[in-house]
Amino acid sequence: MGDRAVGKCDHYLHEGDEIDEGTFEYKGCWGCWHFEENGVLMDVSQAANCFNVSPSTIIRWIKNGKLVGRLYERIRKGDWNSGPKRKYYIENKIGDGMDGS
Repeated sequence: MGDRAVGKCDHYLHEGDEIDEGTFEYKGCWGCWHFEENGVLMDVSQAANCFNVSPSTIIRWIKNGKLVGRLYERIRKGDWNSGPKRKYYIENKIGDGMDGS
């Protein structure tokens, strides 16, 4: 996973700016209602639904190397962002055979 765009921010200060992975992690954009994902990353719940397993299984697969994923941790302190401080994501490869199709 590199510093590619993972979504957009529709906050009036950003006017639809693309959000790269570095900014995504620094600000913890996953918890902000201004952030719109572009489908590059899939969170644990989405992956669990695709594989028909529990979210804890997805996290275990990431930790064991069965799935390529990453734990993002919000770095910015004292933020108004009320979302979780840490969140796992995997690359969204649905359509690339990841879901067995």
